[in-house]
Amino acid sequence: MTEYERFLRLGVDGEAIGFAPGEEQGGYFCTPLGAHALGWDVEGVHFCRIDGMGETIFCVNPMPLCGENVRPVARNFRDFLRLMLATGGAAAIAQAGDMTRAQFAAFVQSKTEMEKRLRPAVRQALEAIAQGLAPDGGLMTPAYLPKLPGKSLSDLKEMSYQQRAFY
Repeated sequence: MTEYERFLRLGVDGEAIGFAPGEEQGGYFCTPLGAHALGWDVEGVHFCRIDGMGETIFCVNPMPLCGENVRPVARNFRDFLRLMLATGGAAAIAQAGDMTRAQFAAFVQSKTEMEKRLRPAVRQALEAIAQGLAPDGGLMTPAYLPKLPGKSLSDLKEMSYQQRAFY
C-alpha cells in the first residue's frame, strides 16, 4: 500500500487543510502531460505526481505570483504530509514558491494562519495524519530523548549494530 493510499484510508477531511483528494477536476492549461492529481486546493491549485519524475510531488497553480505554474514541493508523499503538518495545510505549500524564506516564515506564523490551525476541522485533519501514519515509520517525534547510560554517543560509532541494540 502506498503512502497516498494509507492517507486516503485515514478518512481525513482534506478540504479543511487545502488538500481534497481526487483525480482530475478539469483540464487546466498548466497541468503537465502525464500528471496524476492527488489532491486539490482552491482556484484550481492541485498537487500531483508526473510520469517519469519518480515520487516527487508537484504543485500546479493556474495563477502563480512568480510565473511558474508547476514546481516541485516534496520528494515524496510522506514528505508532503510532513510539510502539511509543519505548515498547517497545503495552502502554505502552494504559496511557498512565491515567497522568500523570511516571507514564508512570517506567513506560516501569521495570526491568520495560526488561527486557522486552531479550527476543529483543521486540527482533526492534522492530528489524523500524525496519528495515522506514525506507527509505520514515523511522522511523530518522541516526547523526550532518553539519556544514554555510560558512554557518550561518539562511543556508539565504534560498536556493531547488535552491540548498539543492547547498549
